[in-house]
Amino acid sequence: MHELGWCDRRLIVAHGFFERLVGLLGWAPSGVADGCAPPVMAFPCCSSVHTWFMRCRLDIAFLDRAGQILKVERAVAPCRLLTCSGAVHVLERPCDGSSTGSINEFSGVANT
Repeated sequence: MHELGWCDRRLIVAHGFFERLVGLLGWAPSGVADGCAPPVMAFPCCSSVHTWFMRCRLDIAFLDRAGQILKVERAVAPCRLLTCSGAVHVLERPCDGSSTGSINEFSGVANT
């Protein structure tokens, strides 16, 4: 999470079916305005995520088995499906508005 600049965030690991299904659906975008750092949701054993029914845009990072960043998508709008070949884990967080688009800003990260 440090490489992504997502430090000092509460990490929620989605292990069970319900946790994986719901993800960050219940998180309100107003939390950022209230000074709360948005949580980071981790999906182990995962290579694709959806943003259906989300109330805010998401930043999404796909990681390989060793935890190396394969791909980062920024400010992903609701109603999208994303996948990354070779990904084994996915991290997502509500977009904080610091950057937009899918341009990768991290050195050493391959966009696929």
